[in-house]
Amino acid sequence: MMKNATILARILAIVTVRETKATGTVTAKDTAAATAGTARGTATATVAPSTRQGRTEPPLASCPFSAMLISDGETENLLSRWYPRFARIPVPELAGARRAWRGPLQPLVIAGEVNTIISDLEANATVHFLDGGILHHDPECRRHHSDLWYAGQLRRMDVRFEIVLVDFGPDPHPQVFSVRPEISTRTYPTHPHLRLDKIARIDSKELPALCTYFTTDGSLPQGNLMLARALDFASIYLAKHLVWLRTATLMAFRPGCPPQEIARDSGLALHSPFCNGNPNPRWVGHWPGPVTPHGAAEMLKAIHPSAECSCGSRKAYRQCCRSAHEAARRHAAEVTSRQVLAQLYVNPARKGEHR
Repeated sequence: MMKNATILARILAIVTVRETKATGTVTAKDTAAATAGTARGTATATVAPSTRQGRTEPPLASCPFSAMLISDGETENLLSRWYPRFARIPVPELAGARRAWRGPLQPLVIAGEVNTIISDLEANATVHFLDGGILHHDPECRRHHSDLWYAGQLRRMDVRFEIVLVDFGPDPHPQVFSVRPEISTRTYPTHPHLRLDKIARIDSKELPALCTYFTTDGSLPQGNLMLARALDFASIYLAKHLVWLRTATLMAFRPGCPPQEIARDSGLALHSPFCNGNPNPRWVGHWPGPVTPHGAAEMLKAIHPSAECSCGSRKAYRQCCRSAHEAARRHAAEVTSRQVLAQLYVNPARKGEHR
């Protein structure tokens, strides 16, 4: 009986810990409020014990009881506690979706902290959260913040996003969608971090999920904090998205020529008319901090066959998407080979034009 009580107390202590991370690995600690709102967690670069009221608990990612903590009611209670403006909505058209919420995220609203927060994200350092997903600079930070080369371009960073969070149950990872401003291939054709394998129909539009973290590295373990933590990752993602957008430059790519800058204006939409008449135009921007692998070849190189699959199913990679990625890599190699061979032969119809 005493052993069971000890285990239960340990589980309850772990549930109270708030944890998340900027790029992949989970950590947490509660902090005192240093500005408007209630500070209640951190994002940082390394796995570390979580501290609360003088006690140290292991991170939830390594907790053997994490699977026992999953409860639909409790996950929703914790989501409401840290994201009170998110409300339940009808489940959008998306395979396997069970529940959905909609609400605002505005990660960069604290005057004077934008540059230091972005600097921390660049360095994969600690970033605190206030309720509602507002990013807050660690008041105890002693790290030197070097000047950002793009600091002068970080204007109008206090953008408010309307977000839809979709839950698939205790096993698959939740997915996040940006409804307004819309983040999709329609609005940002060359966006580097969209999940085109997760498409939901929301407000009569097909929207891709945001690639907010790398599922393979254990960033989002199962547990009652899973949904709230998914929005933490979304808040960090949106801050990085704004940096990418503000630093975007429209480039033209011509065969055999160096890229040519066409336009540099953070106010332009990425489907701008500047694209017309220019060969292979593409917006190129800066994404702060470490970047997760994308594409079949990178996935095959980065993910161990026994590791969790990158699609978010929580299955082993070898039992899920590895075979599809291998097929995609073979196809890409064949296309490249055909393109190289095509360069070696002259079109018979134009043969007389070559001397």
